[in-house]
Amino acid sequence: MHKHLRNRIFRIVLALVILGGIFILGIRKHRESQMETFPERVSESSAPQDTFPTKAAPTLGARDDGQLPEEISFPVALVPGLVPADQIPEKFPPAARITDRNPTDEVKAEIERLTEGMDAFTAAKQLNELEPGRGGLYGPYIREFAAQAFAEHPNDAEVVQFWARLQQIPAWRGSNPEAIAAYRALLELRPDSQEALLGLSQALWYAEPEETLGHLAKAEELTSGYDSLIVKLKAKVYQRLGDYDTALTLLKAYRDTRLPALEQVLLHSRISFGSPRAYYDTQIRAIEEGKPLIEPHPRYLEAPQGAEEGFRRLRGQDSALAAEMARHLRRASSEESPSSDAPSDEE
Repeated sequence: MHKHLRNRIFRIVLALVILGGIFILGIRKHRESQMETFPERVSESSAPQDTFPTKAAPTLGARDDGQLPEEISFPVALVPGLVPADQIPEKFPPAARITDRNPTDEVKAEIERLTEGMDAFTAAKQLNELEPGRGGLYGPYIREFAAQAFAEHPNDAEVVQFWARLQQIPAWRGSNPEAIAAYRALLELRPDSQEALLGLSQALWYAEPEETLGHLAKAEELTSGYDSLIVKLKAKVYQRLGDYDTALTLLKAYRDTRLPALEQVLLHSRISFGSPRAYYDTQIRAIEEGKPLIEPHPRYLEAPQGAEEGFRRLRGQDSALAAEMARHLRRASSEESPSSDAPSDEE
């Protein structure tokens, strides 16, 4: 009986051992199948050796000496199905790339569409209305159409005015020949146009301060009130004429008498133009410190005797005094610099 019991226990233990072995074998098979599905989990020791560079990496000393190998080949990734970068087809053909397109051609085509059937002046006005939202793309074409219209209709005041406004870039440290020519033409067609007088003054004040003074005098006659642009231009002109005292008087008078009312208007409005007082304070301070921001015209580095008093008389700003001052300057200049045609003492 005991022998039979021992045999029965032995069979049970043997069965458990066999079942345990089968279970362990199944787990191993499952793990192997998982490793085949994700090959990146393969250990470094089991990876094929021919997939890595055959050349040894250069030492730090070699790198410092510039002794780098000519070429180092890197392996293709171990993930099956991965295509090398040089074999990946381009998603977009070269013709569709933005860098290969010429934006100028596109703008030209758009210009032709927008101005089809229009004359030059109408086309210029049409594009000028669209210009603010186009970031300046239409600028060259507006000027081209306007120049053509100006050449075709030099006596049309509206055309000349449009062309002149395109040149309205205030001169600074130099002359503005295109604006001068355009506003001269407009002034001939509209002698009493304040826009023409001020536009010409803005383009002319640096190169021809005497003439500018006369235009400003006439513009002031046509102005109802005290125009800040006229004051600024007159102050610039007097500085170019070398009369900093008059320029200082004009700037201080406007700052102390006119600006307070203007500042009150700006204070109660929702529109901010910055500080209008800053411009006048800067100009006044520079003149008072002897470091004016505008140097005299070369003709007035040494002003003729009596010229300073003559310029002060122009504070009234009328055309008669402006013309008188211009004659005074020409006469004084001719007296101090003899004509080259005059015979010399040697002859």
